[in-house]
Amino acid sequence: MKSFLLRASLFLLLFGLVAEVCFRWGLPARETPLVRQEPVSRLIQFDPAGPRDGVFSSGRWAQQRARWHVNAQGWNNLIDLQSDTDRERPAVVITGDSQIEGFYIDPEAHLIRRLASRAQEKVVGYSLAVSGYKLGEYIEVARYLHREAINPAVFIIFINPGDFWRGVTNLDGRAGVVPRVQINSDGAGEVTASGTLPISRWRRTLRHSATLRYLLFNANLNPFAKGPADLALNAAAQDPEADAETNPVYDQAFRFVVTAVQEALPRSKVLVLVDADRRGIMSGEHPASIPTSGVVASVCADLGCAHVDMTGPFTKAWRADGQRLHFEHNVHWNAHAHDLASAAVFEELRRRDWLSAAP
Repeated sequence: MKSFLLRASLFLLLFGLVAEVCFRWGLPARETPLVRQEPVSRLIQFDPAGPRDGVFSSGRWAQQRARWHVNAQGWNNLIDLQSDTDRERPAVVITGDSQIEGFYIDPEAHLIRRLASRAQEKVVGYSLAVSGYKLGEYIEVARYLHREAINPAVFIIFINPGDFWRGVTNLDGRAGVVPRVQINSDGAGEVTASGTLPISRWRRTLRHSATLRYLLFNANLNPFAKGPADLALNAAAQDPEADAETNPVYDQAFRFVVTAVQEALPRSKVLVLVDADRRGIMSGEHPASIPTSGVVASVCADLGCAHVDMTGPFTKAWRADGQRLHFEHNVHWNAHAHDLASAAVFEELRRRDWLSAAP
């Protein structure tokens, strides 16, 4: 019995070592930065005191791999943020969720970098995006920029399916440690948040094992997963935001968001970039815009923000070249989608002359 236990222990030890080597260098397991909570805004950020650089991967064969870098302020950016007085060029800032966070594409392929390139580097592009961000976070990002003395020429808000449904407490949003929008009985809005983000030290310790990271994130054998927060990552049979244009809460919520952003950044132009039904487009259908796009268009017409819906550009590109808009194993935007979005945004900014007139 002792001999069996000894041999079994040696086998498990050897197997563990081989697995660590395999998932660290052969099929590299996902690497992600540590998270923290910004104390004033309660925004979830990345911790500059943790790993600053790494390679994010997804898929059982780690078929998607991209580099990331945490800057000094806690965002996935190659460059540090600079205040207006320390920066020679105007800034363009985008905020959004995991589609914009930047882990699925290399930094140079990101929408904000492609946009700066299209503008012949006359602007500096910053991305302040984290997985799970919703409407409340977009307001707090604008307020964060104000406190950091960063007044971008253009502030871009990305709208994904589910940003209203999960971001507004009057719908399916759950008030908690992160900012959420709440519409009061008089139709006015406010941002609610309470408590602090719980940090599990033992889960952080487990991150050192490449084998565990592979099993949890690449193989999706994750007992801690609560399901994706974004409707774009699900193939739901019924869209819970289908009543967006008839339910007044949607209009009230987005009107509050745009007004709050404009109050925080009065010198900045606001552009709202809306995702599309990419599954429908790539299956050969003729999908309409996502339901909340109409709400965005209506509010922007009243409040002076720009509205860019990617349904048209994505559909046109797919029919022209058949290049996928997201990965086969994952519905996050690929580099091609980022490039198409940057082109659509740049064209709208050029049409409105918002870059040449930047402060």
